Amino acid sequence: MKDYTSKIKRQSEILGLIIDPNKCYTIGDLADKFNCEELTIKRDLQELRMEGIAVHSSGKKGIKLQIEINSDKLTEILSNYASLTIHKNTVFRATKLFIKKHGLKSLSIMTMLQSAIGNRQIVEIDYKKPDSNKSDTRIIEPQVIYESENSWRMLATHNGILKQFVFNRILDVKETGKEEYCVKLKFMPPWAERYRPRILIENQKITDELDGNFILEMHVNSLNEVASWVVSRGKGVTVLEPKELKKLVIELANGAVGNYR
Repeated sequence: MKDYTSKIKRQSEILGLIIDPNKCYTIGDLADKFNCEELTIKRDLQELRMEGIAVHSSGKKGIKLQIEINSDKLTEILSNYASLTIHKNTVFRATKLFIKKHGLKSLSIMTMLQSAIGNRQIVEIDYKKPDSNKSDTRIIEPQVIYESENSWRMLATHNGILKQFVFNRILDVKETGKEEYCVKLKFMPPWAERYRPRILIENQKITDELDGNFILEMHVNSLNEVASWVVSRGKGVTVLEPKELKKLVIELANGAVGNYR
């Protein structure tokens, strides 16, 4: 397995070198650079050609790419290379630190948060404040998990604001169940004309009114995203139900206006 991953890594790096039009690499140059036999480089080039990559050696002129690599193939190459190099190393360090901090519970925290993202669930976390031994409880909507600066991190919506959370500070995760709200919005000009033919959400119900406006009814698990969306539309979209959503929209709108007072 190690030999296979080393080969994929080397072949990707060979391509990365030879596509530079200002540089020239012969088979001997690459053999020296990768500390291997020339026969190994020749096999690499042959395998790349079998993959549909038009790479050829022309003696002293060096190895050149004769036909540009298409975007799908380039995406595949970059993804494989990243998984074997950058991503692999940083994820390993982040995971080791996470396990050192939380032990077996690290698996529970990771899987529960990822499950919440997949199922669009709201969860409750106990989160340790920076530079403090105290923690507080936060209701969040996890959006995406990623690695940065040797730590697992998460973007999640909290009180209508997208925030970053560091996994090493998460002490516990609890399910809250899916919160389902029946939302009713009224669309008026200019949004009525723009959104009537569109499907905004899978379970929506649209009721046309005589004046050209329409009422959209739908069930959602979270009000925060809907509130942000309504505020971003400005005039022309009004919340009819529920009261909690009206309150959120007013708070967000007042907060935005407050920036200019």
